[in-house]
Amino acid sequence: AQELQKHNYSVRVLEARDRIGGRVWTDREFLDFPLELGAEFVHGDRAVTWKYLKKAKLKTVHDGDYSTQAYEHPKKGLLSYKEACKMPDFEKVFDVEQIHMPQHDLTKKDVSLREWFKKFNLATHAREFALRFLAHQYLTEPEKIGIADLAHEEKMYHQGDQDFRVLVGQDKLIESMAKGLDIRLNSVVKKIRWNEKGVEVFIEKKKIPLKADQVVITIPISLLQKKSIQFSPALPAEKQKAIRAIHTGPGLKIHLAFKKQFWGKRFDSFFSLGKISMWWSPSAAYNNVTPVLTGLVGGTHAVALNKSSEHEILEQAQDELCRLFQSTNPRKYFLKGKVVSWINDPWSQGGYSYIPTGSYGAREVLAKPVKDILFFAGESTVHKSNPATVHGAIGTGLRAANEIRHIFMNSPSP
Repeated sequence: AQELQKHNYSVRVLEARDRIGGRVWTDREFLDFPLELGAEFVHGDRAVTWKYLKKAKLKTVHDGDYSTQAYEHPKKGLLSYKEACKMPDFEKVFDVEQIHMPQHDLTKKDVSLREWFKKFNLATHAREFALRFLAHQYLTEPEKIGIADLAHEEKMYHQGDQDFRVLVGQDKLIESMAKGLDIRLNSVVKKIRWNEKGVEVFIEKKKIPLKADQVVITIPISLLQKKSIQFSPALPAEKQKAIRAIHTGPGLKIHLAFKKQFWGKRFDSFFSLGKISMWWSPSAAYNNVTPVLTGLVGGTHAVALNKSSEHEILEQAQDELCRLFQSTNPRKYFLKGKVVSWINDPWSQGGYSYIPTGSYGAREVLAKPVKDILFFAGESTVHKSNPATVHGAIGTGLRAANEIRHIFMNSPSP
């Protein structure tokens, strides 16, 4: 929207929620520092996000690396990176994503991540850790996700290394990006009527549709699949096929606050073999704040856990931590907790997208404009960067803006 407005296009943003940001959502009431309920990190020191962070003069902090990560071994408990690499084949595990995936031949028949892993003949513990770690990033299971799209993403890897945290909260980045835009909150789009002359956008509880020359559709793939927006005429068959092909990983974020930090200062993130695959400490970025561990759970475990009440989920989370740390301290020092179910969120209905086996290429098809009238953006359309990321989503917005500008390149801006 900013890119188009900068070039004298008239732009209006329709937002179904009562806030901007979508899956970026920062809470300032629960604790004494900004807590990210959704997207949390800036992935990579060359991500496009930095352009906007610098413009807004927002401070960031490096969020750790292998040296601050601990890995659970089924027999030896929590191990450092160096200790884990001494276990049979574990060192090879850390090379799979950066070395072996980019070398995968995309012309070969797509297979599941688990099937693809068989060729490495890794020791059982190393193999299962790797599969869990790689699939967990997409909130799914290694039997469901295809290697082709994962390999393609690694071939497109260009955002650099390391993760970073926006100290004042990611919502401040969104607020900065939104300045000067015409944004209409609580505007639920129910229907888009279109032809080669333009579009009419029908909003819930509004009798008169909005008219425009083009429309950029950025809603999550889960809502496109459930046809929350009716298209008249219907989208082309190949577009509908691509929409059906892309899956959304179910995800929950579980935040536990404690009276005292019991996990020491050696590590601030933990890869677990329990139902909650990963824990990290967002409070590690701040001085003299309430100690917090955040758990991320996806896939079948998230679906099962989501059937429980918040109290029950928090109880199970404490049990998980007691097992992981082999201590009763997680219960002893527990202060309060907060569960964020993105499965139950009406405007996302899940975490973020992944490509199941056999559906490679669906993202690129979804991203293509229809008749130079309908344009598509959002993390599920990322095919030249990293899906499931803020920088990936930003990149698709810039792509859509350039596609629209290209139409009018030889004529006055509308």
